[in-house]
Amino acid sequence: MTELDQHQPDLSDLISRVVDALKTETAYVLQRAHSLEATADTSGVGEFQGLAGECDSLSQRAHSSAAELTQGGVQDWVYSVKACNEVAFWATDGAGHARSAASSEYPTEIKSMLGSAVHSLENASFSINGA
Repeated sequence: MTELDQHQPDLSDLISRVVDALKTETAYVLQRAHSLEATADTSGVGEFQGLAGECDSLSQRAHSSAAELTQGGVQDWVYSVKACNEVAFWATDGAGHARSAASSEYPTEIKSMLGSAVHSLENASFSINGA
C-alpha cells in the first residue's frame, strides 16, 4: 500500500462528510422555498426575507465546504468541490429572487420571484446531489 492509497480513504471520508451535510442543508432550504411558494398569498415580507437569509447562509456554508475540501487535500477540479461552488452560486441567486419577492407589492410578481428562487435552489440541489 502506497502513501497515496493510505491517504485516499481519508479524502473519501472527508468528501462524504462535507457533501452529505451540504446536501441536507440544501434540501432543507429548498423545502422552505417550496413551502413559501405554495403559501405565497398568505405569507409575508418577513418570511420572504427569512428565505433570503437562509439562502445567504447556504451560500456561505457551500463556500466553506468547498474550502474545507480543498484545504483537506481535494483538488479544486474534483466534482465535489465544483458542486459546492455551484450550490453557493445558485443559493446566492435564490437569495436575490427572495429579496425581490420581499420588496414587491404585487402578488403575481411575488409568486413569480418565489418560483425563480425555487428553481435556483433546485439547481443547487441537482449540483450537490450529483456529487
